[in-house]
Amino acid sequence: MVEAPGAQTVAPPRLPRLWVAVVHYGTTAVGYFGLMAVLVVALHRQGLRADEVAAAVAVFSVCSKVAKIPLAVVMDRIAPHVSLLVGCVLAGGLLAVLPAARTFPAVVAVLVIAGLGVSVNALASKQLAARATDAAASRTTAFAVINVSVNLASAVAAPLALLLLDAGRTRMLFIAVGAAYVVAGIASCSLLRRVEWPPPSRQGWAAYRGVLATPRLAPLLAVNAAGWFLYAQLFNSVPLYVTERLGAGAELGLLFTTNALLIVVFQVPFGRAVEHLGRGMPRAMLAMAFALFAVAFVVGGALPGFVAVVALVVVFSFAEMAFVPTVDVALLETIDDVHRAAGYSVLSVATAIGEASGAAVGITMFAWMHDRGADGGFWYVAAGAAVAAGVLAGLTARRNPRKVPA
Repeated sequence: MVEAPGAQTVAPPRLPRLWVAVVHYGTTAVGYFGLMAVLVVALHRQGLRADEVAAAVAVFSVCSKVAKIPLAVVMDRIAPHVSLLVGCVLAGGLLAVLPAARTFPAVVAVLVIAGLGVSVNALASKQLAARATDAAASRTTAFAVINVSVNLASAVAAPLALLLLDAGRTRMLFIAVGAAYVVAGIASCSLLRRVEWPPPSRQGWAAYRGVLATPRLAPLLAVNAAGWFLYAQLFNSVPLYVTERLGAGAELGLLFTTNALLIVVFQVPFGRAVEHLGRGMPRAMLAMAFALFAVAFVVGGALPGFVAVVALVVVFSFAEMAFVPTVDVALLETIDDVHRAAGYSVLSVATAIGEASGAAVGITMFAWMHDRGADGGFWYVAAGAAVAAGVLAGLTARRNPRKVPA
């Protein structure tokens, strides 16, 4: 076949390889989960009072999660691989020297800057994952693979960090945490330097107005907050139930390990099954995730003793597998490519609201029911909340069919 005169062949854009995103997520997750497993104890051993430890951890949590809101305005104008490098070097460099900070103001200063680095990396990592999956046959499967790497990292990093801390190797531990971030940032920046990213946004704060005015976004934010509200019960209500009602606090590690290992083993095949059953429509898949959350909570209330909690965590893990990757897919099908940083920033606010309110409501309600000897019924209340969230997701799925590329 002879090409017509003047015709030009347009080369496809150079996209990042998915394995780069998977490795970056996994490596930085080793640093993050290793840090979070030991931070409270390490700060206490550095001589900080209990109230100072609580304040320092709260400051780090706020900086690492909320800082992305103003930073997204700048990051939409910068190539994500540069943001990855800056965020990882800031986070890793400061965390590596945290044991050298001996006073409360010094610890807070270190954690503020490290938290900013963690926040920058988290937002740039989302941009990387979004771009790496632009040409994927299934975004759901691609995000499922990333979720596997994060859970595998958490399953490995936390116990190793605790072993180093128990052995008195605190300085080595924090150097390793920092090195995980720095190595990930340098390697990813180098591997991604030739990638073609979406055109940078020049809208500044106006990008948020554009994102918030996006059709179909508000229902997705509500569904996302509801999902994280339910997810928060795993790390708040479940431990309370196990320790207060069952007196089996020593078994909590087994439950969390079960959760992580189930996700590592089943995330990809189960994600594909959910995508098939949901006909590739993210919001229908989210409705299925809420149905599984409801089943998990009903099982927790219906079965006796510790067996009930084990069964709850098993079913809950499959609900998590359906929910976590699908939220990212739903967001990317809703917002414009140039607003990905601002879009993920807004989504993170909904996530934080869901997690915080889920923890507060779950803990308060369980304590209230426990004082009245009715804590066994807590899981039925949680199941009702999951059903309501599922109805919301199902309604948005019916009203908002899957976006078809032009």
